[in-house]
Amino acid sequence: MPIMTFLPEILFSVLLAASPPVTACQTAAYVIDPDPKGLNVRSGPGSQNKLLATLPTVQAEPAVKVDVQVTGFSQGWLRISQAYDLYRKPLLKQAGWVHAPLLGTSTRTSPNRKVSLYSSPGAKAVAQIPDLSQVSILSCKGNWLEVKHGNHKGWLRPQDQCAISETTCN
Repeated sequence: MPIMTFLPEILFSVLLAASPPVTACQTAAYVIDPDPKGLNVRSGPGSQNKLLATLPTVQAEPAVKVDVQVTGFSQGWLRISQAYDLYRKPLLKQAGWVHAPLLGTSTRTSPNRKVSLYSSPGAKAVAQIPDLSQVSILSCKGNWLEVKHGNHKGWLRPQDQCAISETTCN
């Protein structure tokens, strides 16, 4: 066979080897980036990747709340597939990557007024934080979020997440 037949396979193998692994997830969050210039959305996980878009932040004038759909995690970055403002206007033309701690969620109201954080999805609880707390996201897996609140880190169950920026999810 001519060498040209193998060239696409070789290039594909090289591209796969160079791509960092992505953990799939399906959850929602909102922008908590304090930068008034906006949240940078990149073509890949890392600040060296091409800038695709800049989403408004709550510190921007006028203040805008932005909700996003999260579909993956890699190397401290979250892949987002959609972004919407308060009026559900789409703000993103294509999927991209944002630095994970610049997205957050809130905890839902719970009967005991505390929400548990777990050592890993489905494992034992390692900490409790107040309900209705805003947490920053560290990573995701499935529909679980690894979060930070103060000095506490752990995994937040899907039923304890409230990713709508304009409500308390009571």
